[in-house]
Amino acid sequence: MAAIRQENAMAPSSMLPAAALFLVAAVPALARPVVVTAPEPDRLTVHIPLASLDLATSRGERALARRVTGAVRDLCNEAVGAAGISLVDTVRWQDCSRAAWSQSRPQMEEALARARAVAASAAPALAVTAITISLPTR
Repeated sequence: MAAIRQENAMAPSSMLPAAALFLVAAVPALARPVVVTAPEPDRLTVHIPLASLDLATSRGERALARRVTGAVRDLCNEAVGAAGISLVDTVRWQDCSRAAWSQSRPQMEEALARARAVAASAAPALAVTAITISLPTR
């Protein structure tokens, strides 16, 4: 299950240069791109892990769809409350769901395409290990 994290406080600015320096020094050792982000206030973020899925198979693709569907549901329930309580809540939940899926679909397509390319060529490649969705809170 994906974990939802609410970020309300900015990281101390004095820590960012040190963290960036550490990550720059670590990049050659990791041999893969590193993305550095600072916490964003008033946003909910969910990271959906993919490492345990074989996305080159239809079974893995279905499992990916289930994980993202559950994460979108959980994220929107947290961001705007459960749908169905009132018409306004239902509309807000549907808007949230559309926004989350608009972020998720391209990431899903990229993850599936990379997995298929790796399976077809048997060449080493950097796999997509997570999908991230980030939406504003109320």
